[in-house]
Amino acid sequence: MVSKCTHSTCRKCGQPATKRNGYGTKILVQHTKILERKVYLRIKPVKYECKECDDHPTTTEQYGWCGQNTKITKALEKYLMLCLINSTLEDVSRKERVSDKTIMRAVSRQVNNKVDWSQYTDLAPLQSLAGV
Repeated sequence: MVSKCTHSTCRKCGQPATKRNGYGTKILVQHTKILERKVYLRIKPVKYECKECDDHPTTTEQYGWCGQNTKITKALEKYLMLCLINSTLEDVSRKERVSDKTIMRAVSRQVNNKVDWSQYTDLAPLQSLAGV
């Protein structure tokens, strides 16, 4: 299959890079199972050359369904998060045959470790639910 993407965003200037300039390193990304069988996507990403920058750097295409430098798709990450409900990381690792390191990386990408307190204006209703 050939990529239908026509451009990437230049990593240097942020402008669209539209001139194809070869391919990046092949990657193997695990996706969600189909009929209890693991699914892997073998991808050969296109590199694009920026015409706007003086040194014409190349940028490899990125995918919205897969994070940068990850070995699993975002859909699999979300599935693993659901599996973690009322389960331990070790249980999910064994059941889904995914390494605990892969699950921990997915957790760190899916779960925000900081609270944006500006989103909360009134905590009183939450306190009454907690019995405080």
